[in-house]
Amino acid sequence: MHANASDNKSANGVEVFYFSKKSSPYAERIANFENSIGEKYGDSSDKIIQISGELAYKKNQENSIRLAKKIVENIADRLEMRNGGVHGANFAVLRGFNGTGVLIELGFVSNSYDAEILVDAASQQKMAEEIAKSIREYLTR
Repeated sequence: MHANASDNKSANGVEVFYFSKKSSPYAERIANFENSIGEKYGDSSDKIIQISGELAYKKNQENSIRLAKKIVENIADRLEMRNGGVHGANFAVLRGFNGTGVLIELGFVSNSYDAEILVDAASQQKMAEEIAKSIREYLTR
């Protein structure tokens, strides 16, 4: 889980990312920024893990997209936030993981509406409940 930010103060909503070697220009820009922070502080991915992750890449991607759709829909609906959709991106935090994995951007700290939701304890509880509900739905279908 993570909070997004943008120079564009009107950018808002919840977005969920899954690992993809190919990204849209938007997702690539976000992944490059996030990955540069990890590189700056010495975070590196283990090459062996990356190679083994390739073996199950396609199936994991399908499962991750399915989970991501549930999460973004459930959070956006419950918290009355903009559904920013599901995006594939080459995030270092998702790279090399051999399983279903998503990065949840819970809102934009740079947007006043989203920021109010992000700091509100009741809203945080609702987000946690929707994430748990989404995982349960994913696992039972």
